[in-house]
Amino acid sequence: KKKKTQLKRGAESARSGFTPAAGEPIYVTDENKLYIGDGSTAVQSLSALGGDLTMANGSNNRVMTASSSSALNGEANLTFDGSTLAVTGDATVSDDLGLVSDDAQLTFGANSEVKLIHKHNEGLILKHTATADDKPVSLILQTGETDIAANDVLGKLSFQAPDEGTGTDAILVAAEIAAISEGDFASNSNATKMVFRTGSSAAAADRMTLSSGGNLNVTGTITGTGTSVFANLDISGDVDVDGTLETDALSINGTTVFFFF
Repeated sequence: KKKKTQLKRGAESARSGFTPAAGEPIYVTDENKLYIGDGSTAVQSLSALGGDLTMANGSNNRVMTASSSSALNGEANLTFDGSTLAVTGDATVSDDLGLVSDDAQLTFGANSEVKLIHKHNEGLILKHTATADDKPVSLILQTGETDIAANDVLGKLSFQAPDEGTGTDAILVAAEIAAISEGDFASNSNATKMVFRTGSSAAAADRMTLSSGGNLNVTGTITGTGTSVFANLDISGDVDVDGTLETDALSINGTTVFFFF
């Protein structure tokens, strides 16, 4: 046998005195309203599908949001035209956000002049689109700390291969460039050194430091194939020069080996 759905219908004045079964439709002919029973609520207490629903601020392309259990509101700051979702204001994403097309872009600014662009199979491009002179792209690493003390890290770039299958040392940070304060910051001081770190069989460690005063300290061997000019060069390690070394004076461990007049 074929199952039939029974539809009770009648005027609004007759909508009382019984409890419809779960899923049972009730149609009020004089008000064009449809009710669906839930098996426990009296028919006069049911809410109509669509009939009791109000909508405010309706307009083309506005996304509707619920403002109560039976009311909708057309959001002026949230629109969708079938291809573009436009949000005027802040957007919060509580999970992953995916840009799933090649060359996808994130743009910033009222004129969208700064872009973060996907480059297929390579990575990301940060671009300033302005064509006028002296309009470089700038990336600033900032800390929110309000009291900078000696040896505080202001910012750093780290390089790592965390998915390397051999694990252990292989997945540690392999190289790093860090900006580190040389002392307490004050109204007249922001002394900072640049520290270059590399790893060998452990996490990256300090190998070269450029101080706030411009002094370069290298741990290891400096190998040169061209001409280098230094006012002062302090090296802790070996010096291997493939070419000509020109100097007015040479000191080793504080002792002058020779001096040219």
